[in-house]
Amino acid sequence: MKKVEWRRKFNPSVILKKIDATRTVNPAGGASFTGFEFKQSLPALHSMLEFPEEAKDLDRPNLIWRSLAAVRGPLTPSSFLAELNRRLHQKLSTKQETFHVLTAISLPHDVRQPSHQVGDVRVRLVAGDYPPRYRLARSAVIAQQRLPVRESGLGFRRVIASVRASDAPEAVEKALRAVDLLRACWCFVTNFEMEFIGASWRPINKVRLGPVHTCHLLNGRTSVDTVWFEPHHDGEPPGTVDPNAAKLVEKMLARLRSSPLSAELEEAMVGYVRALDGSDQNAAFLSLWTVIERLVSPGRGDFDAFVRRCAFLFEDGEFHTEVLKHLKQYRNEFVHAGHSTSQVKAHCYELQGYFRALVRFYLGQRKFFTSVTDANAMLDLPSDRAKLRRQQRVITKALKFLA
Repeated sequence: MKKVEWRRKFNPSVILKKIDATRTVNPAGGASFTGFEFKQSLPALHSMLEFPEEAKDLDRPNLIWRSLAAVRGPLTPSSFLAELNRRLHQKLSTKQETFHVLTAISLPHDVRQPSHQVGDVRVRLVAGDYPPRYRLARSAVIAQQRLPVRESGLGFRRVIASVRASDAPEAVEKALRAVDLLRACWCFVTNFEMEFIGASWRPINKVRLGPVHTCHLLNGRTSVDTVWFEPHHDGEPPGTVDPNAAKLVEKMLARLRSSPLSAELEEAMVGYVRALDGSDQNAAFLSLWTVIERLVSPGRGDFDAFVRRCAFLFEDGEFHTEVLKHLKQYRNEFVHAGHSTSQVKAHCYELQGYFRALVRFYLGQRKFFTSVTDANAMLDLPSDRAKLRRQQRVITKALKFLA
């Protein structure tokens, strides 16, 4: 089993020393933390840790918190990491049970594919309202909370996502990730290419997540007295979606499952749909830029590679090079100087176009390439056919020479 590790560019002993100074250890077990410096240090500590893939659906902030409280002696990089990995191993070894996560998405009720298998999560689109055993328990636990959002309205299709997990937070994380991957496929095939009329603050996605999520056991009772919710949800469905797109969605899910690049592409699809859920279009732009950057330049943030590799996908590469350079310029001006523009939503649509082209390329070549890095090597080739033929002749000559 893989372990949590420190990211090399950080010095965690500095942060842990600050946290230790705010910590009061209880001899009977546990600890308490006080002061501004603790709250300031905790996010930095999160950034210093590299979790294994197996932990992607766990409640990592809770694991970190409990590990900080459990260390008996001084907090050092080795003592904290040992406790964190002990708890991670314990969590991953915990016996799993089946949970049912109730949420909603803005799909029409005449979509004819009510059940989808997304990874190891079964996502069911309910006809009408939730079954009574879930509905009564859900209403009761929501009534106990003072939520800043309301239950989803008629424009949202009720969803039950069934998943095996060790606890409710993990179940909700897994379930919502699967639902978001399903939504991402719907948005990929149904989002507008550009919007000429409409409020600039309205989210781009045509299929949105409902505002309230609850977690239930098989008998319908809620597994915990907790309600998960989207704090900035306006409660309104984004508009009409063609139910006939369901066949395209199923085809895309099947291609994602069969691709050797599935891990990277599914991560990108979830990032894509979550980026374009927001009404802050500058935040959406930056989030989607990061998603594309992780595909075309993983781990490096190479802007030149970003432009070159995206432009390769289009026949008029020279034109798209200039558009991408313009988007890069806007990104830098906003990040470094806070400069914004009323055209930012159009920029989001432009980025969506490049994201779609990239995903179509990766999926279309899934039988040839075994990694994103291999696929990106093709995107580094010259787009000029004469130069490619010349390079092909040179490679052929080199192979004959080596033989």
